[in-house]
Amino acid sequence: MSPTPSWEELSKYYSRWDEISSSRPVSRLRKLIKRPQTVVNGLRLLDVGCGDGTFLQEMRVRGYDVQGVEPDRLRAKICRDNSFNVVCGTVMDLHFKNYFDVITFNHVFEHIPNPHETLDRCRELLTDNGMLIFQLPRSDSLLAMVFSRNCQLFALPVHLFNYSTRNISTLLKSHGFEIMRKTQIPAPGSFVESLSLAIYGKEGQIRARWNYVIKTVGILFELFAMVFDKTGNLEVYARHQKVVTAS
Repeated sequence: MSPTPSWEELSKYYSRWDEISSSRPVSRLRKLIKRPQTVVNGLRLLDVGCGDGTFLQEMRVRGYDVQGVEPDRLRAKICRDNSFNVVCGTVMDLHFKNYFDVITFNHVFEHIPNPHETLDRCRELLTDNGMLIFQLPRSDSLLAMVFSRNCQLFALPVHLFNYSTRNISTLLKSHGFEIMRKTQIPAPGSFVESLSLAIYGKEGQIRARWNYVIKTVGILFELFAMVFDKTGNLEVYARHQKVVTAS
């Protein structure tokens, strides 16, 4: 988006957007942290754009020492009222050094107006070999190709940048992160809303009785896209590369 909208302008849209909540799907991330080598009591996890704290609660139950950062004052207050350590702001307002073992961006990074500065701060916040985990929509998905300007994944004006598999990898590597894994995430719900945008010019207009039918079509569409590595969403695991100094 150019020019970039102000937070005051964007907050009007966020109040109507379910996907900015931390209750958004995180099934793949849950699978990652269930693994024995990553589930260690006391690991420090920061969720950026933590919403109402649903994801923080999930991770706390699994033994993580969780913290969050959330720009929306009301949602940050909800988190704090539920005994979570949450800063109202962005990662730029955090001043730790080599503190977090994991930082997560669950469909948040595309909303951030300063990706370069954010990654630099994440590198400072992470411990050596700490993990950075993204879920984000893909501009190089089959959904984007088919629906073009009506693709729900673009989500104007709140998605300030569009990321493809290639450019998110290039961006991360340029800031000192090593890509560990990239995983496809189907987005059948985005198929439904993209069709709604194409037909009606707005989301949420598909009638309930048709929603399940069209979502089934969306599932088949995304399974087909998976064959070509073109699903709607992408999950990226990147590790902070330890800096080795000469002795």
